[in-house]
Amino acid sequence: MRWRVVVLLLLGGWCLLPFRAGAQEQGSSDSLPPAALDSSWLLSEVVVISGGPPAPLLPASRERLGPATIAARQSADTPDVLEGADGVFVQRSQLGGGSPVLRGFEANRVLLLVDGVRLNNAIYRSGHLQNALTVDASALESVTVHYGPGALAHGSDAIGGAVAFRTRAAPYPGYVADRPRVTRRAGAQFSSAARAVVTQLGSAYRGNRWSSLTHLSAARFGDLRSGARGPQRNFGLRETFVTQRGGRDTVVANPAPHRQVGSGYAQFNLLQKFRYRLDERGRELRANLQFSTTTDVPRYDALAEERGGAPRWAEWYYGPQRRSLAALSYAARPGHAHTLSHQRTHEDRHRRRFGAPAREASLVRLDALELGGRWAPPGAGALHYDVGYRLRHETVRARATGPLAAPRYPAGGSRLSAAGAFARGRYRPAAAPGLEVSAGLRGQLQHLTTRF
Repeated sequence: MRWRVVVLLLLGGWCLLPFRAGAQEQGSSDSLPPAALDSSWLLSEVVVISGGPPAPLLPASRERLGPATIAARQSADTPDVLEGADGVFVQRSQLGGGSPVLRGFEANRVLLLVDGVRLNNAIYRSGHLQNALTVDASALESVTVHYGPGALAHGSDAIGGAVAFRTRAAPYPGYVADRPRVTRRAGAQFSSAARAVVTQLGSAYRGNRWSSLTHLSAARFGDLRSGARGPQRNFGLRETFVTQRGGRDTVVANPAPHRQVGSGYAQFNLLQKFRYRLDERGRELRANLQFSTTTDVPRYDALAEERGGAPRWAEWYYGPQRRSLAALSYAARPGHAHTLSHQRTHEDRHRRRFGAPAREASLVRLDALELGGRWAPPGAGALHYDVGYRLRHETVRARATGPLAAPRYPAGGSRLSAAGAFARGRYRPAAAPGLEVSAGLRGQLQHLTTRF
């Protein structure tokens, strides 16, 4: 109820602001001019290095998807945005999900960051994860993919690489004569494959000392439809599905086999940012509030599974996937910042075997408190270096309902505390232009407490 009140207040304030709107629909190469299809217009390779730690301190390659690239893809969700990166494979068990794979690593071996705060937590496992879905694709400013191991700066869960999501920032405080103090945006997008409709509303305010940004989005996905043409026309068909008739599970024929019945869901996202300029030397305070929730997300691969010629599951879905984030940052200048954040994650699983009367449920709640910072002085001559630290405490509460159901994690609760720090540098002597010496050091301590 409180979130409904907040949304109504934000929408009310948004309606009073100046207006700028746009609408998008997914297209194809058929709508491009002939010149755009000519191979002479294609670039063989583009290397972009921007954002994050200074490039000389990163021996591994990385790729950045900027605002223009993200807008051109017209992605309805964040996993689809990641598919635009050259070295990323996204595994999907259902429409409402997407687990990025880097260099053969995924899940708890690939670090996910949103605005510098870790998404990885104590319940990240070695199997496929769908947490990238909780990042709003319509609010993304950029996505940076680090293909090399990042354990030095982030810890062992970045051994396969890292994906850094950066959401839109509030404008820099300060009055500009030729720019409005308040701007507003609106957009809509339609995707025919899943009958998906994504709408977004946003506004930004720029004051002399402070500024703000508000962004709301809502997405509704219908059942995904597979392609009806191709060499394997019968691949992936959904010939039957389970429904209830007279209180009993019944297998019925699907009148449209290319329609993957039981794959649709809906999602709502909220982003609110504030920015306050402390002085004229660039020191700032920044507040970052995020909230994401979904309806029940069906796990399509399980619903399509059969055993003994009959469906194995009558129901299998993730309960509303919820993630909230509150972060406060102090920034003195680029490369020098400290962030205190709190995240709360809800991950529920519900399933019922075909013909079984009762449903099993695994309910998980996780709270993560984190303090992290980094200091990178301006490079002087041949030497560049930076140092950083991160303190984190997580609390996991798990319970289960249903016959013979057991919680996925200790029922008495779990607590994971971690402290880590690193220093790294690069030296290029002027007398030897082809020589580079890189070194780094990291120390980390973890403590786990569980009650069964």
